[in-house]
Amino acid sequence: MPERRSLGFDESAKPLRTLQRSLFQTVAQCVRGPQANGSSSITPQPPATDPEEGKECSDTCSFLLRREFTSHIEHACGGLPKEGSDVIPQAGTAIGSAPLFTMDDMLRALWLLISRQNLALEHLQNGIIQARLAEDKKRRSPLRTSPHLEEGSVSDTDPNVKEAASDMEECLENTIVATVLQSLLAPAQSRWQEFLRNRINKQRELDSNTEKSEKTVVNKVQPTCIGLPTKDELLQCLLEELNNEATQLLVINTWGIEVCDSGIDPYGLTTVFPPHIQVLAQYPNIVPGLQRLKRYFLDLHPQFTSSTMNQASRGCLMDPSLMIAEHQLDRFLQDKDNMATAAILREGVHPFLRRIVYARALGLRLSVREGDSIWGSMDHRSAVLLPACLSFATSDARGIMSPGHAHFAPSKTPKDDAGIVQAFLRQDVLLSVGDSDNYFTFVDDVEGLAAAMGVDRRLPNVAIPQTLTQLGRADDSYGEGLDGYTLRLSPREGRSGPTPSPRILFPLELSSLLIAPFGNITGDIVEQYELFTAMFSQLWVRLQGPTPELFQCCLIFENLLAECAPSAAIYAAHLLEGSPLIFLLSWMSDGFAGVLDPTDVLLLWDWLLAYHIKEMQRRSLLSSTTGLASSLSEYTEEIENGNENDCKNLPPCALWLLPILAASIFIFRAPLILKCESRNELESLFVSGRHIHCRTLIQSLLFTEMLG
Repeated sequence: MPERRSLGFDESAKPLRTLQRSLFQTVAQCVRGPQANGSSSITPQPPATDPEEGKECSDTCSFLLRREFTSHIEHACGGLPKEGSDVIPQAGTAIGSAPLFTMDDMLRALWLLISRQNLALEHLQNGIIQARLAEDKKRRSPLRTSPHLEEGSVSDTDPNVKEAASDMEECLENTIVATVLQSLLAPAQSRWQEFLRNRINKQRELDSNTEKSEKTVVNKVQPTCIGLPTKDELLQCLLEELNNEATQLLVINTWGIEVCDSGIDPYGLTTVFPPHIQVLAQYPNIVPGLQRLKRYFLDLHPQFTSSTMNQASRGCLMDPSLMIAEHQLDRFLQDKDNMATAAILREGVHPFLRRIVYARALGLRLSVREGDSIWGSMDHRSAVLLPACLSFATSDARGIMSPGHAHFAPSKTPKDDAGIVQAFLRQDVLLSVGDSDNYFTFVDDVEGLAAAMGVDRRLPNVAIPQTLTQLGRADDSYGEGLDGYTLRLSPREGRSGPTPSPRILFPLELSSLLIAPFGNITGDIVEQYELFTAMFSQLWVRLQGPTPELFQCCLIFENLLAECAPSAAIYAAHLLEGSPLIFLLSWMSDGFAGVLDPTDVLLLWDWLLAYHIKEMQRRSLLSSTTGLASSLSEYTEEIENGNENDCKNLPPCALWLLPILAASIFIFRAPLILKCESRNELESLFVSGRHIHCRTLIQSLLFTEMLG
């Protein structure tokens, strides 16, 4: 008898053979139902399955199949077979007994369920995009500057100031937060575009001046390779453009002098931004305080996330890990709008289900795998193995990840911009993943994935604009609104005319660490590419340049430090001779993969995706059409009435969890920071986070008072 494969469950978890035999009649009726009822519709044929038909399927998730499959099949058939109705006996069935439920029948029902789920979610996504486009047309023109206020003409006694302020207040009522931040970041984005182009041109000059050698050492980092931009370079670009006089004049023209005067130095020495940027801290939709963050992330309270056990099954003598997997699989297959998927991610998804839960959270289309599952041939079939029968790999991803694809043959002297960025990515993999104690075993796979991403034009030209549109920022999904996210190709490579120039990705240094954790989720490199590109184009790309998301995360981080640990923030800035924001950028750019243990990295990403689901379906505060002026007045009323926790029913931006975690690490290490005597000692405190439990830190910062 072949050896049974272990899936990490306790060996005492024996499979239960309690599946209702009448379910087979339901499945058979589903196949014959349309013909029996005289319908002209034809039931689509399910994919090919296990050739060993007639073999009974041992089931460890009977309650799942009995309830979920039966309800869906009953809906498709228009009703279950009535008692006493004739059912055609199947081969291998004993007379007077119901047929056995085989693997073929289980996959047929699974295929029917997944197909209906894919259709519902696709319809939901298309409806959201169409609604966002319609809302964008109705919304008035974006933020504009006042013609009454020009450089050198700012005065408190100017009679046009009040009129200009009134016009700007009306304009702000129809301006989303992202548009306000985008208007301030436009100079920084233009400078960043020029900086990246100069980097490519310098690399091209170095390549042209380098003598061609007959033999090249494999996997050796070329000394003439400039590499990807660093976090220090991004922070310098951000600060220099935001803190200059031109941005100050823009803020004065937009908000008025009176608003700027009331916002001078609220944080003093704890911030690197001047008063005209600190004005933004007055608006809770731009910089939410700790009390509002508690309200927005109330679902992360320990009482909602401490247990993932099915309460109804606690008395069952089964392995708790197996019970959790079955219960989460049951809820996942019943999910119609991804809200149950978000709840599973908040609780803590079972490792065996993480690949399909991530795929569903990122909007990937699931399909029932033809033939054997990814785990190979197994005699021990059970319902808990259903995720292994599901896949989300597409033909496009298989093509680009095939060994014969052009990107697998690295060129020593790349000629186009995408080829140069690809060379930068290959070097970054060796420096980051190759030097990581946690992920060095994945270096070969990560190099192939990074190289494929560098030349995949679908990501910057299709996936990222579609993400911004679905987020409710259709005005940023084309033209200059993308300058903070992607790089426009050089004019010699771009298209002439009104058609926008093609774009390429240009991530930050050590961004290859964003790929490595997917090796702990699935061993299929094609599925890794699907998951990584989807998550990068929907989440991580929004932190790889001077974007509204990155700017807002910086403001939230400084706000939390000023509120919870001002002395440590001031002392750290003195030792660093700069801003603690450099720690935030270092941690956010690689999703904390470089500082947290691999298990905690995935737990943090679970929470990110849980709120990302809500953000993609409903406008978050970053993309809300709620006017900033009214939100400020409502916030003032909340403070006066003592109801500061009463927030509007809008989901937060998922990326806010990153500055919250970064601030919690900094705040809870404040006593150690104050004891440091040099910059090296301070930096050594944050080199490794092996003992950091991200969920506990976030909950402690947000809910310490609630926990008593």
